[in-house]
Amino acid sequence: MLKFAAFEVQAAVLVPRSAGPQRIARLRAQARRHNFEYNPRPGYLYVRSRAISSRTNDNYDEFPAEEIKKAYATFIGKPVFVNHHNADHRRARGYVVDAALHEDTNPDPSPDTWVEVLMEIDAVNFPKLAQAIVLGQVDRTSMGTDVEWSECSYCGNQARTRDEYCK
Repeated sequence: MLKFAAFEVQAAVLVPRSAGPQRIARLRAQARRHNFEYNPRPGYLYVRSRAISSRTNDNYDEFPAEEIKKAYATFIGKPVFVNHHNADHRRARGYVVDAALHEDTNPDPSPDTWVEVLMEIDAVNFPKLAQAIVLGQVDRTSMGTDVEWSECSYCGNQARTRDEYCK
C-alpha cells in the first residue's frame, strides 16, 4: 500500500550554469545542521526538505522511529517527481543526492525522529519547476512509501489496502 507524507521545503539554492568553484564552495558552506555529501553542479537547483518524521504528518500518518532509523538511507538515489506522477521514470525531475537522520524532541517532549533530504533538481531542463521552487510557489514536498500495512492511531485497525481503512 502506498502512503504519502508532506513537509515544507527548508531551503533551495540554484547553482547558475556559469558558477565557478568559489560560488560552489559557498553553497556547500550554507548547510545548517547537517553537511550533506554532494558535489554541486551548475544548472541544478538544490533543495533541502524534511522528508519523513515519527510525528503525525498532514495526512495523519506517523512512521515508527525505529523504522525511520533503519531505512532513512534508502532515500539516496531515488528520483524526484512532481505531484506523484511517478509511473514513468522519464518524468523524474531530479534525484535525492543525500539524506540525514535527525533525532530531536518535540515540545511535548516526545521524540521526533526525522529525515532531511537534499534533492538535486534539473533547472536547465525544467526551468518552470525550478523557478516555482525558488519563488516559493512550490514550497512543500511529498514523500511516497510502500508499506506492508498501516495502523489507525485511533482504533488500532490494521489495513493492508485502502479498502481496509477504518471510517
